[in-house]
Amino acid sequence: RSGETYMAENTAADVKVNGVLTRFYFDFTYKALQKNGETYAILHTAREVSERMAAWDKLAEKERIQKSLNEDLAASNEEIQAYAEEYQAINEKLQDTLQDLSLSYHQLQEIHDKLSATENRATYLLEQMPLAIGVYDVLTEAIQTGNHLFKDLWQVDDFSTNGHLSSFLSPIWQKFFEEMINRVRHTG
Repeated sequence: RSGETYMAENTAADVKVNGVLTRFYFDFTYKALQKNGETYAILHTAREVSERMAAWDKLAEKERIQKSLNEDLAASNEEIQAYAEEYQAINEKLQDTLQDLSLSYHQLQEIHDKLSATENRATYLLEQMPLAIGVYDVLTEAIQTGNHLFKDLWQVDDFSTNGHLSSFLSPIWQKFFEEMINRVRHTG
């Protein structure tokens, strides 16, 4: 009635082929054929475009998959970035700790050297004393060392093998020394 052409693309139509209902896609046109301004017929043309639609569907599916993969990749990249930042922070802490440990090691080495020098001086002074002097370890309850007068007094060459008081004293003297040592240890 209007005489205007109607066109449609990618229109679905279910068609029975060999008894099976199958979906096809068509581009079609309804064109008015006119004579003296009056429509006397309609020319209908159709072209099947199912393969094109299948290709578009495949392309759309590929794009959907690619978009999903890109989103996953972006999320993975963000996660990797977060891990990298975390590892960087840990690495910086480790570097600080290493510097602290290095400084502590050098300080400990200096203290050890000073302590060793002090111990050497103390040992020298202990050996030079005109009195019998020994060192008793309250934790192991053993005599650690003594000067030559102390060793002569106790009649030993070395205390390192067995410096416990029971090795050198009678039970009465051992009890006396242990009580005296405990009193000093507990009272300061």
